[in-house]
Order: sequence, then structure tokens, then C-alpha cells
Amino acid sequence: MYPGTPQLIGSEENFWVWSSDSCNYIMTPDAPIRAYKDSDDKINVIISHYSNYKIRGTTFDNLTADCSVILSSNWDTDPSKHDTQHWIIAPYTDDGTNVHALVHNENSTRTNDSEAGQYYSTSIVYYSSSDGGATWSRPSDYVVYSESDNTTGQTHDDVGHIGVEIKSNILKHSGYYYALIESTQIEINNGRAAQSLTYIIRTNNLSDPDSWRGWDGTGYNIVLGDRYNETINTNSLTPLNKGTVWEGNVAYHNESLVYSTFFEKFMIIGVGKGGSKLGLYYTLSDDLIHWSQRILVKEWDTNDYIVGEADTRVRSNSQYRISYSSIIDHTSTSRNFSTVGEEAYLYWVENQPNGGAATCPNGLSCGAYDRKAKRQKDY
Repeated sequence: MYPGTPQLIGSEENFWVWSSDSCNYIMTPDAPIRAYKDSDDKINVIISHYSNYKIRGTTFDNLTADCSVILSSNWDTDPSKHDTQHWIIAPYTDDGTNVHALVHNENSTRTNDSEAGQYYSTSIVYYSSSDGGATWSRPSDYVVYSESDNTTGQTHDDVGHIGVEIKSNILKHSGYYYALIESTQIEINNGRAAQSLTYIIRTNNLSDPDSWRGWDGTGYNIVLGDRYNETINTNSLTPLNKGTVWEGNVAYHNESLVYSTFFEKFMIIGVGKGGSKLGLYYTLSDDLIHWSQRILVKEWDTNDYIVGEADTRVRSNSQYRISYSSIIDHTSTSRNFSTVGEEAYLYWVENQPNGGAATCPNGLSCGAYDRKAKRQKDY
């Protein structure tokens, strides 16, 4: 019981394994596991990368892929177009046929996946599907939010992800759709030191990319926009539980947003840090704004694992990396698995050690792609 420590049941299970389950080297989980039910009540899970795939089945134990790319990247190097590389991060459907998604875009100098390239920024764009997620398209005005207007290529290690990222799934509540985003750029644009903070946005119309509004401390009044192509003012965006980086807010701990029918509260699950402990945590809220201190659910041996973005150590070739967590109640009656009961599965992605990795068809090390999506039951 909250605020006690949850109990993990059984052992870790492999949900999806790149070395045996992928259709090609690009098909690897580079985002949290997201699931929804289509109009045939089949479970669909997005395998999100810069080429996006979908696995489908009647249960979480018999999902298969038809190996079709459902959304590819266009590799446009003009950052003002927001059209270099796309990851489907937050799909949502009310009817199983029409699916909306907030999509992570990375603006870079890369023209294909064999180039290392440099990065300009990240942004959030919108795509939709009218066939249950088999194919995707976008309107002419598809940018949801771009906080950066950077046009100078920089290395990923130097700058991380400049701009803004969609981090969570979409959660529907009282006629609105909510999502968590993360940015360092808002602090920079306010003249403060860079700090990754979590913000909440909402809309009442998923099909309108311009309709999302951010929380300003009193209401959802902040109009977002595209800083590359228009003048925007997001300085009043207010982070959730702003305090210290690790304890007083939900920085780096923002990957899964659900409603717990057991606690009768909203819940965030994410890989983060509490005090000196790196691991997978949860936190609760009555209003989506004020969140409890995080409770540790699962931790890993930090000698063998790099654990999440909060773990700033340099990863050795013999270490695993933990990232991209989510929580899914397989028995949820929600079409988008937006509710969890007393028992649910924790999901996360585990990068395998880089040492001895083969060379992939794009000429780069397969160590970047060799991953497992894993899960464990939580009580």
C-alpha cells in the first residue's frame, strides 16, 4: 500500500528481443512500450524508432509483426521543416480506427542512418491514422511545439536534446487529453541555467496540433507554437513540482501517465533518481499538477547497468542501459490501457552491452540497436 514499497512478482521476462524478433536492424524499441486496442479489439504495440513498426495480436503474449514500416523518416535537414527523423511516442484512439499521435522529431544534418551527423533541436509534431495505425499522415500544419530555433549543428553528447520532447503517453480525463513533455530550453530562454524539467500540456481536440496548451501555474493558458517559424512566448510554462532536480519535481521521471483505479489517483511511472538511488519509480497525484515524492519500484546493480537519463556516468562496453519505462495493466478496460489496477506489468528497454557487437548494414555498430523490451509483474 502507498506509500509502502511495491512488490515485484516473479522474474523479469523478455517481451521483445531485437536479435530474434526484429524484421531488420532498424526495428528496435527506442521509446516506451505503448499499446492500444484497434476496432477489432486486437492489441497494437508500437515499436518506435526513426522507422516505426507495429506488432499486433489478441494478447500481450502473441503479438506479431507484418514487417511493414508504418511511419518512416524523411531526413530533411532543414530544421524549420521539423522533418528529419520521427518517432511515434504517444498514440491515442477513442474508437480503434482513428488514431492520433504526438511524434518526437529530431532535426539534424543526417540525410540517412549511415551518417553520424550533428543535431539542431528536437520538437513535437502530429500524425494521424484512419486505419487503426497501419498507415500515417499529417496535415500541412503539423508542428505541435518547437521551443528551439537553433540552426547550428552540434554533437549529441555536447547538447543532449535541445528543444522539447514528448515524453509520456496521452491520458484522457474529463474531456481533455493530457501529456507530459520535457525541456531544458525553456529555462535557457528564460535566462536561467539549463535544467531538464517536466511540463504538462492538454487539448480538447487531438486532431488540431495548434490546440495544445501548457500549464502556467494557474491554468492551461500557454499557447505553444513553432519558434523556428513564428514568435512565441512560453516563458510562463510552469514545471511540475518545481524544486530540486531530483526530488522536488518529476524530471527524467515522466514516461508513463495513467490513472490508478487502486489508489484512485493519477500515476507517473519513470526511470529516475531518488536521493542517491537510480531506478524505476512511481508518484501519485489528485490533480495532475501536484505530485507525491517518488517511490522506488525497481532498481538495478549500477556496476552492471547505466540506469536512465539521470545516470550521467559514461557507459562501458560491458554495461547494460535501462531506459524507456511504462506500466501496462493487461486487464485494463481502457482502449489505450490508460488505467492500472492493483496488479500491472512494468515495461522497460534494456540495451545490451556494446562489446563485440557486429556491424549493421548501415556500417554502424549493431550495439546501438541490440535491445530487449522487458517486463515484470508488479503488485
